[in-house]
Amino acid sequence: MALAGTVLENSLWRIELDPVTLALRVTPADNDPVQASSGVTAHKVSQLIQTSNQASWQWDDGAFRLSATLDQRDLALSITAREAGELNILQQPTSAMGKGLIWPLAEGHYVPAGNTLWQNFLLEQGDVNITQDFSLPLWGVDSGTFTLNWLMTNPYNNRLHWQAEGKRLGLSVRHEFTALAPSAPMTLRLHLGGPDLLAGAKRYRQWLVEQGRYEPLADKLRQTPEAEKLLGASHVYLWGNDLLGPGDVRDWSQLRKILRSDDGLAGELKGLLDKESMQVT
Repeated sequence: MALAGTVLENSLWRIELDPVTLALRVTPADNDPVQASSGVTAHKVSQLIQTSNQASWQWDDGAFRLSATLDQRDLALSITAREAGELNILQQPTSAMGKGLIWPLAEGHYVPAGNTLWQNFLLEQGDVNITQDFSLPLWGVDSGTFTLNWLMTNPYNNRLHWQAEGKRLGLSVRHEFTALAPSAPMTLRLHLGGPDLLAGAKRYRQWLVEQGRYEPLADKLRQTPEAEKLLGASHVYLWGNDLLGPGDVRDWSQLRKILRSDDGLAGELKGLLDKESMQVT
């Protein structure tokens, strides 16, 4: 794929950027290049301005304004729109998956490249709403000696779509500029991390601190003192629509005997019931 020759680089890495499609080819120092994004549908480019660490330009006669700034290990991208609408912004090819995907589902997961079970699961989930489906607005790829991490610094109105090619997965990213705030910029960062699967999460925390948006747990507890009782507390997770379903009980007689006991958990539960509830038991 031919790039338009826009290059941003420092001692840590080199980034070849195509202003027409926003394709990104990154080469960390002493490592092989990675096609981080193969680019989206071509747009008409105008007013391209470039320095060694920054580039800005327009798409489609000013319908969109884009900028890319390289700062140490971060490539910051920003896109603003003239009016409401949707825009494809990234196309992460299957080749960028490397050794595996760092995926912030629930507590976070590592998806090894070529794992059929994971691939089928993710494809069945369909499109991903970053604010709804992610525990953190980021994801990363493990390239062995380094990681590449996408941080959605404006996490709202972004959707990810999976594509499969053989036993590897690719991702496309689409942003919606809403009618309520069409001028709100789409912002994200591509962070070059070391061989640390938590590099993206650590950089996102650091970014929150830099923005004055990081709130330590101690501050949260000062606002909600009762929450301190939850620290270290044991939890039981029950799945389904009911607290206890028929399929959860194998011996009803034994359950009734346990609940009528005054010992252990049953005794503690009874202490929380009023007289009317006690008569039911």
